[in-house]
Amino acid sequence: MSNIDVERYLEGAFVESLMAIYRYDNSFAYDDDDTLTKVIISSSYPSKDNSFKIPQIVVIGVAYEFNTSSLSNNFACDIIEATTGIRTGVQYISEVPYSVNIACIGQNDAISKSLASSVINYINFEAREVFEDVFKLQIQSVRKSSGGIDKHLGENAFSNSISISGMLIWQGIKSFANKPLLDNIKISLKEKISEV
Repeated sequence: MSNIDVERYLEGAFVESLMAIYRYDNSFAYDDDDTLTKVIISSSYPSKDNSFKIPQIVVIGVAYEFNTSSLSNNFACDIIEATTGIRTGVQYISEVPYSVNIACIGQNDAISKSLASSVINYINFEAREVFEDVFKLQIQSVRKSSGGIDKHLGENAFSNSISISGMLIWQGIKSFANKPLLDNIKISLKEKISEV
């Protein structure tokens, strides 16, 4: 992963992993065809007018933190142009702590709890390597909160939430091609400051 939108990466990693896993689930089988699927998996919170006859797994609330002091100390390697041998940039690698919330929504509390238990089982045990090997999501803790009626969605929606935290290995490349532009920005800003 290099120079990416971390939030979208994490959302996509969890949504894609859960879709792939639930294709083989007996109770909540996922299918791309809306008429066949037994669960909806997305990163978009549903609207109030939804009947929730089909349970939903919603990946929401992604948070992450870059520690800039460790980033500047995490030099990985020089980027060398293969044909010329000229150093064109540098690569940094950093561990980025993250957290993700997942809402398991159903028509009643039993369905919501069952779906949440299923998600926790896959993330913690049955399919952990899907998240860690494919998307490099070093999952460190999984926590389920008590559920109940989702006040935002109305009385026909019950929700149980799951909080996941871990470390993501991030790789960033700083290209020297941007150096002249950055130098010009710094000069321009220094001139403005000296005018004040």
